Amino acid sequence: MPLALRKGRRLGSFVALLIALSVVLMMSWSRADAVGPTVTIQSGATDAGQTVSIPIILSEAPSGFSGYDVTVTLSNAVVANIVGADIPDFGLVQKNLVSTSEIRLSVVDLNGLISTGATNVQLASINVLGIDEGQTTVNIQVSAMDDGGGFPISPQALSGTVDVINVVPVVDPGPSATIVKGGTFTSSGSFTDTNSDTWTATVDYGDGSGVQPLALTGNTFALSHTYAGVGNYTVTVVVTDDSTAAGSATVQVTVTFVTLSGMTSPAQDLDGDGKAEDINGNGRLDFADLIVLFGQKDSPEIQNNQSDFDFNGNGFVDLADIVTLFGALTA
Repeated sequence: MPLALRKGRRLGSFVALLIALSVVLMMSWSRADAVGPTVTIQSGATDAGQTVSIPIILSEAPSGFSGYDVTVTLSNAVVANIVGADIPDFGLVQKNLVSTSEIRLSVVDLNGLISTGATNVQLASINVLGIDEGQTTVNIQVSAMDDGGGFPISPQALSGTVDVINVVPVVDPGPSATIVKGGTFTSSGSFTDTNSDTWTATVDYGDGSGVQPLALTGNTFALSHTYAGVGNYTVTVVVTDDSTAAGSATVQVTVTFVTLSGMTSPAQDLDGDGKAEDINGNGRLDFADLIVLFGQKDSPEIQNNQSDFDFNGNGFVDLADIVTLFGALTA
């Protein structure tokens, strides 16, 4: 074989070897980058005036762990403040709250809490207080971190966020109630709100009288309304904070006719004309209703509610109403 041809083949083989080595190295570097450890500030959410705990997680410690020195900062101290940190009992721990937006943490794992090969290790938790509605980024800078043999760990630092939300007031309007027509519904209600806000409130008594301002005394209020008609009414209370977050709740009020003496149920309107034909409240018009009306027509319960039992429309309750009711029964 000619010398030139042999040299050319050797050169080609050498070039091919270099290319192969380059590919192997590139693949190794890529795998190293892909599987490297990370230190992550997790995300969280809280209400204004409340505190949330944000964990710091080391993804892996393949060669063990001996300590770290990190600094955590918030991008927006108007939205939230750092108020402290909780750190596992590593043995030697130092916390330095530099400002409301920065804290420095340093530890030495004298107690061997993190073993070789550990994963998803919680290094600390940052306590963040919500101040105002919005979002702030939480960043972490790793100044130093060593493995179990004292060799440096260079993890990728991943930031998180804290969302400060405005939770709506939770309203308790009190229990449902049953009252007699012409009577007044009263109830004491309250609300809770984790924010240090100011509030306004309204009430709709559900009878067409419309939405009305509702006075607040601290976190309590009083409901009071007179109902002129029989029926089932939904009372709606709305409490709104100074960030326009509104919470609402309802309570049911049942308004009935009067229950006459000796009866177990209130009188009922059977045909929707506003009159209480079913005087004994048993759900039907019968002769017993005429007997009750005859015996109690002069009672305070009937005389104080004459419009409910004035079946002939003459303005008061008398024997003629019994005759009218008898005609309706026998028609």
